[in-house]
Amino acid sequence: MGVFFVQVDNRIIQGAKGELARRNFFDYCNLVAPDFYRRERKFLVDLANDMQDFSCSEDDVLVINLPP
Repeated sequence: MGVFFVQVDNRIIQGAKGELARRNFFDYCNLVAPDFYRRERKFLVDLANDMQDFSCSEDDVLVINLPP
């Protein structure tokens, strides 16, 4: 009977991760490629948040300057 509850918990966790991914671009990136998009990589978190903010803005152009 304990196995059933573990499976339910895993489905709930996956459902919650999916819902976060629908609401937040970084969470989507983390869900798709968790080895690369990790929360301790602040640069990637900031970049994803800036891109999400741009998608909700009225601006027409987003310029991103990155070092080589």
